[in-house]
Amino acid sequence: MTRLLFTGTGRCGTGYVAAALNACGVRCGHEQVYTLQTALRDTPPVWGHWQAESSWLAAPRLWNSEVKALHLVRHPLAYVRSALEIGLFHDARRSAYTDAIYRHMPAIERWKDPANRALAMWAWWNGCIGAYTTDYYRIEDFGLATLAEVLHSIGHGRSDLPAIWAKVANDPGARNLKTAEKPQRLESVATSLFQPKLLDEARKLSAHYGYAGW
Repeated sequence: MTRLLFTGTGRCGTGYVAAALNACGVRCGHEQVYTLQTALRDTPPVWGHWQAESSWLAAPRLWNSEVKALHLVRHPLAYVRSALEIGLFHDARRSAYTDAIYRHMPAIERWKDPANRALAMWAWWNGCIGAYTTDYYRIEDFGLATLAEVLHSIGHGRSDLPAIWAKVANDPGARNLKTAEKPQRLESVATSLFQPKLLDEARKLSAHYGYAGW
């Protein structure tokens, strides 16, 4: 079976995709192969028994990846809202995860406020991934047909896929992810928070992924 790697910005559905693949019998790690250690110390990924991996921490190492990489993207405002909700870019809540981000993209930390840091993360991290792979999936559109396509690409067919997907799609985590994409949630993030040049950059990139009009 061909090994598969999903990566994105984080807060973009990597855990959701890992759960879907595991439900289909594909041993898929979620930050089990590309871990904090690989991001912080440049230690090599160890695949072991894993057939697939879904980890935003893989992005800085795509230039040296020997597996098929697929890009997960999420609406920029949904990403920013999620990052702000967990305090990812607040100095008072700095963690090993933000250390990993700033290690590879120190310019993100130079923004003084969490909202611009989050939007810069969305634009620049996705831009980095896009330089190494042209295959991307919008998490908002990830459904039964997408899962079937992914499984087919690695030679893993399932006749009971509709039943499996029904369970995955009804998982509380999946429902929460889909609820977060509703327009009223996206509109709760005011674009006036962002520096105009950065906002323009993010809008141009997001249009490439089909996110227009925000």
